Amino acid sequence: KQVSTQSTGGRTIIAVNSVPMFTRLLMLFEYKPALGPILLMFREMLKDLAVFLLLLMIFLIGFGVSYVAILMPPEKFSWQSMSAVFMYPYFQMFGDFYLDVFELDEQSSYIDPDKIKGG
Repeated sequence: KQVSTQSTGGRTIIAVNSVPMFTRLLMLFEYKPALGPILLMFREMLKDLAVFLLLLMIFLIGFGVSYVAILMPPEKFSWQSMSAVFMYPYFQMFGDFYLDVFELDEQSSYIDPDKIKGG
């Protein structure tokens, strides 16, 4: 079924406005004796999570850049290899090691970039 652009615009406005609305609702619940301490702990956990995700991204991007730099020859850089910088370490963190990529071509010791899915 085709959705009109007017309907899509309205849904976008509702989605964007719901974030501050629920944030304001959570701020009201901070004054409840049962929910207040839980919300304060949740806020502190989100701060710790943000620091953890920042450190994780630093290590994943560093690993991804070195991984793709070793696998791909310098003269064949493309946007596909740029997306591979982010995709390879992310999926390798969960156990997908892309072992089918490790087939060398005949001319060099580099991986054939046509076999890299990266996107």
